[in-house]
This record gives sequence, C-alpha cells and structure tokens, in this order.
Amino acid sequence: MNRYILFFAGVAMSLNVLAQLPDGSIAPDFTATDISGVEHNLYSVLDEGHHAILFFFSTWAGPCWTYHQTGILDSLNEAYGPNGTNGIRVFYLEGDDSTTNDDLYGTGTATQGDWVQGTTSPIIDNAGSIFDNYNATYFPTILTI
Repeated sequence: MNRYILFFAGVAMSLNVLAQLPDGSIAPDFTATDISGVEHNLYSVLDEGHHAILFFFSTWAGPCWTYHQTGILDSLNEAYGPNGTNGIRVFYLEGDDSTTNDDLYGTGTATQGDWVQGTTSPIIDNAGSIFDNYNATYFPTILTI
C-alpha cells in the first residue's frame, strides 16, 4: 500500500494537481449517478468507513489526460477499492458540463481520448455543480476525503 501512496503523491505533486479543503471545513455532500446508471452518495461512502478520492477532470484538458494515462487511480481502485481491500472509493468527476458523452468516449470534439475504456472507477458526467461546491478552480483537481 505504501508503494501506491508514495507513487500517487509523487505523480500528483509533479503535475501540480493536489488540492486541499481549508482546515476545519467539511466536504460538501453529493449524490450523483455515474455513466452506468449507478447512484453514489459521498456521505454514505464515508459512513461505510471508506475514504473517497475525487478526481475532477475535463475531457479536453491535457494535464487531466496525462494524469489519467498514468493509471494510478485505476491501480488504487483495483488494489484498495471494492474488489481489493475495500478501503477506498475513487470517483472520476467530469466537471465541465459543456462536454458531451462522445467526449468521454473519445469521439467528440472536446476530448483527449477515450476516458471510459479501461477505467475501473465510476465516471460521473456533468459534475460541474459538484466541482463548484468544492470551490475547485482548475482541472485536474484531486481531493482525498
């Protein structure tokens, strides 16, 4: 586990994608349906004792695509998610509501590639309001809760 955490931290710092909520703040709750039709609620995930990793991205953003291509979030999900040790939940949150479903699948005009193929975590499209609730200002933004 330490190997993955160190790798995750190193990649995140090298890409300047770390974000942090202000000390003493409470992560805003959200309920959202992923592209497979499954509903997710942050506070339910936390109440079940899991940590949540929120990856706010946009399909058109090169730095998001570069980070996605490392596979670190999929590796974390596979090792520590529901089919691993079951300690974390990773969520991909597409935070630009102007992008399309085609962009997620890599066939649209505002995309770096196919975000769905090979992604083992839930992908939530049209997550602009969640992005805004977290006062995020750039893509990618990654939060661990």
